[in-house]
Amino acid sequence: MMKNATENVSCLDKFTLRKVQDTLTQDISTIPDSLQTWITHYLRLAVSGVRSEAMTKKIALHLSRFHAFFVEAYGHDRISTVLKRDVVAWQNGLKDQGLTHSTINNCLASLSGFTTWVHTLNAHVFPAGNPTKGVGELGLPPLEPRALSKKQVRSFKNVCDRLEHFHHLKGRRQKDKHRTKAHGRPWRDRAIVYVLLSTGLRREELVRLNLDQIEPCRPEALRPHDLRHTFAFHLAKVTNADGYELERRLGHRSQRYIARYTNPPETEAAQLIEGF
Repeated sequence: MMKNATENVSCLDKFTLRKVQDTLTQDISTIPDSLQTWITHYLRLAVSGVRSEAMTKKIALHLSRFHAFFVEAYGHDRISTVLKRDVVAWQNGLKDQGLTHSTINNCLASLSGFTTWVHTLNAHVFPAGNPTKGVGELGLPPLEPRALSKKQVRSFKNVCDRLEHFHHLKGRRQKDKHRTKAHGRPWRDRAIVYVLLSTGLRREELVRLNLDQIEPCRPEALRPHDLRHTFAFHLAKVTNADGYELERRLGHRSQRYIARYTNPPETEAAQLIEGF
């Protein structure tokens, strides 16, 4: 079964089963042979209140797409007649509509979560077995990096360094040529760009930063042991972090300490960015 489908099936845990048993007042066997009726029960008992509101709406949308496809194809919505070939035909139909592979996979995962839930509660609903079992996901294209080139980074930094000039008020009436516009925050904007570029923080992580979390860069006195760290770090670079050589030269057996020398210090990491 698909990976996404397995994640959806995780909703069928003890809590969900208990919710079904406590809430479902009528006997499972008395539920009519109706795809829409089963979808309604599924959304009410296994999705709503268990998944987020946004995810609940998304699952409902996906299932409604399959229901519409099935009714249009056969003129009825008897759930007992749903077969694997119907699921595959729906998948192909979504491709013909121009939907992306990731969207189609999400739709299929929602349907698989639903049919697995039904099949678990009453295996007789699908005489031919779970119709989504064995239906594979569509392949996704490889993710392409969106990194800036060295030339783009250099141009970007040049713009950041001239932000203050861009925010200056202009015109004959402005006696103070260095007066900044009220909404202009050139140094703040420059700092934001450099922090993102030099640390790899996410936007949300940067927004949530406060000054108490920032340790100012203060030059420390050179310690003799720093020379050992310097030797170890450059040895790791020269030997391509060869564990045997590091252990032999440094006398460390702990991988924790050996791994420490393979990670560049903050100043070294910052120079990697400055090298653009």
